[in-house]
Amino acid sequence: MLARTPETLTGLLVGPPEQWLHRDGPPTWSAYDIVGHLLLADTTRWLPRIGMVLECGTDRQFEPFDREAMLGWQREPAAALLQRLRTTRSASLAHLDDLGLADEDLQRRGVHPEFVQDCLDTQPGRDRGRGDRTWSEDANPEGPASGRAA
Repeated sequence: MLARTPETLTGLLVGPPEQWLHRDGPPTWSAYDIVGHLLLADTTRWLPRIGMVLECGTDRQFEPFDREAMLGWQREPAAALLQRLRTTRSASLAHLDDLGLADEDLQRRGVHPEFVQDCLDTQPGRDRGRGDRTWSEDANPEGPASGRAA
């Protein structure tokens, strides 16, 4: 799914008038904002957090993630933003594959700054080759509805 996301979004968002892709204002996010959020998360959140869990486990808390940082970016054409997502996502997935994570790695924990302890099997990329991984009951007995890591 992670590998297909940029192409799926390109198919949906390239073609309509640019003004259709932008928000009217807070508190809503537009399709353009969501693509920016995905790009931001690829570059600053999930891969660095995986590295931190592998290196530090629960000894170090994840860096906070500004979920709206992309709202301050200079606007570029949607096709250019989507191309950046495509390039970044491809590199992220190649890096993830290079890590060679084993099933036991996916049980390692990290500490989220706002929510519960987070296992690697709750991070994007968890289902690459392991379709049964969705949420660690150990990390959050209440399940994802009670506050899955952002």
